[in-house]
Amino acid sequence: MGLFSKKPKETPEEIRSKIENSETSKVFLSLLTEMLSPGKEWYQYLISDTRNNRISLKFYKEGINIEFLNMSRSYFKNNETYTVDKTGIGFGSSGYADLPNSSYVYPFEKFIIDGLKNNCPFLEINSGNFISMKETEKKGW
Repeated sequence: MGLFSKKPKETPEEIRSKIENSETSKVFLSLLTEMLSPGKEWYQYLISDTRNNRISLKFYKEGINIEFLNMSRSYFKNNETYTVDKTGIGFGSSGYADLPNSSYVYPFEKFIIDGLKNNCPFLEINSGNFISMKETEKKGW
């Protein structure tokens, strides 16, 4: 074994297993599920305008970027952006280590999105990780 020999590369299955069994993944899924639960602020944001309001999740090695969007033309015309607000959740600031490397980002993202789909059936999550309220969630008179 040489001084600069590489460690064996982890397989996608090993990475997926580590993500699914890690405390960090479970805590972050629980946090996001809680924030999107009925009566909570993010849920209220989505239900207040089911046609236009969205939440975008972007995943990085260091954490998750969250953008609150209003997709209406009038909002864009008045503000020159669809972004209403931004926030982020960092792994380090939450007391957890960052993901070991970039090959962990997609499996972590998939774990979180699949978990949100299972835990929050009233949400619609498209392939770009834009979260909106399902049309069936609108309350009638």
